[in-house]
Amino acid sequence: MLRRKTHLQTIGLLVATLGLTVACGKVERDSTGTGTAPTPVVAPAAITPTAEPTPEPTPAPTPAPTPAPTPAPAPPPTSGSPSRLLSLTITPLLQTGGDPVIGTVTLDGPAPDGGAVVTLTSSGPDGRPPANVNVGGGNRTATVTIPTASVSNTTEVLITATYRGDSKSVQIRLFANGALPGGGGGGGGGGGGSSLNIPSSITAFALLGSAGVTCTASTVVGDVGSWPLAAITGFPALCSDAGTIHAADGAAQTAHNDLANVYASWSQPCQNLATGILDGITLAPGVYCVPHAASNLNGGTLTLTGSGTHILRFTDTFIMSGAASAISLSGGATCGGVGFQVPTSATLTGTARGTFIANTGAITATNVVLSGRAVTFGTAVTMTNATISNAGCS
Repeated sequence: MLRRKTHLQTIGLLVATLGLTVACGKVERDSTGTGTAPTPVVAPAAITPTAEPTPEPTPAPTPAPTPAPTPAPAPPPTSGSPSRLLSLTITPLLQTGGDPVIGTVTLDGPAPDGGAVVTLTSSGPDGRPPANVNVGGGNRTATVTIPTASVSNTTEVLITATYRGDSKSVQIRLFANGALPGGGGGGGGGGGGSSLNIPSSITAFALLGSAGVTCTASTVVGDVGSWPLAAITGFPALCSDAGTIHAADGAAQTAHNDLANVYASWSQPCQNLATGILDGITLAPGVYCVPHAASNLNGGTLTLTGSGTHILRFTDTFIMSGAASAISLSGGATCGGVGFQVPTSATLTGTARGTFIANTGAITATNVVLSGRAVTFGTAVTMTNATISNAGCS
C-alpha cells in the first residue's frame, strides 16, 4: 500500500517536471528568437478602389458656316445705257453748191429709249445741216440730208456731229455750178468720185505719201505725189511714170487733205471676220473688220465678188507674203469699189486690187502688180520691182 502511493507520487513528480521543462524550453526559444515563430496573420490587402474612367469630353458640334449672302443680281442693262458716237460719214465729199449731201451718224451701241439726239454744226454758212438728227431707240445709225448753199468759188466746209461729248468731223468741198470735177451734179460718188467716196483729187494719184516716195526699177501709171515733204526719188532715172510728179505742190496738198476724210468715211460698222488670214476666203460686198495676223495673205487668194463696195478694215497692219498671194475680183466687183483701211503699215507682194490707205505707217510695194493706188497720210511709199496703175480704178 505504501509502495503504491510512493509510486503514484513519483509519476506525478515526473509529469510536473516534464511540464516545467517544456515550458522553460518554450521560454528559451522565445527569448533567443530561434524558435519557429507563429505564422502571422496577414491582413487582407486593402482593396484599391477602381477609378471610374474619365469620360471623354463630348466635342461641341461645329457650327455650320453661315452662307455668304447671295449678291443681288446686277440689273440688266437698260435701253438707256449710254452709247458713244462712232462715226460721221458724208457722201459725196465733193458737191455742187446748192445741192445737198447725205450724212450718216453711227453709234457704237443701240440708242436708248427715246432715241439719241446728235447735234450737227457747220464751220461756215455754206453748209446748212439741221440742228440735230435723232437716232431712234434701239438703233445705231441715222441719216440726214444736209443742204448746201450756192457758191461762186470752191469752198470747203467742215460738218461736225456731237453726242455725249464725242465729236466727229468731215470736210466737204463745194464747187460753183458747172465747176465740179468730172462735171455733172453730186450723185452717189460725187462728180469724179467712186463708190468708195474717193474724190477726183485723189483718184488721179497712183502713189501718194506725206514723207516722200521712193521708187526703184518699177513702173507707175498715174500721178505720183508727196505732201508736205517733197522727197520723191527714182523718177525718171530708175522708174517710169505715165503721169505727173507732184512734189509738195497744191495738188498733192489737196489730195493729202482729202485723204483723211476718205479714211474716216470708211470707219463704218462692220462684220467681224473670224481670222485675219485671208487665204481662200471669198467676200461679198460689205464692210469687214479683220483681226491681226502675222501675215494676211500667205500665197493664197482673197476673192472679192459681186457688184458693190468692199471695204476691209484692218486692226493694225496688212501684209501679203509670197509671189503667189493675190487679191482677185469676180462677179461684177471692180477696183474702184475696193478699199483697204490700214491703221499702221501695209506690205504688198504678188497681185493686188483696190485702194490701200495707210494711216500712220508706210506702204511698201515689192514684186507686186497693183491695179489701184497706194497712198498714206502718215509717212512714205516705197516700191521696188513693182507695177502700179490706177487706170480703170476711179
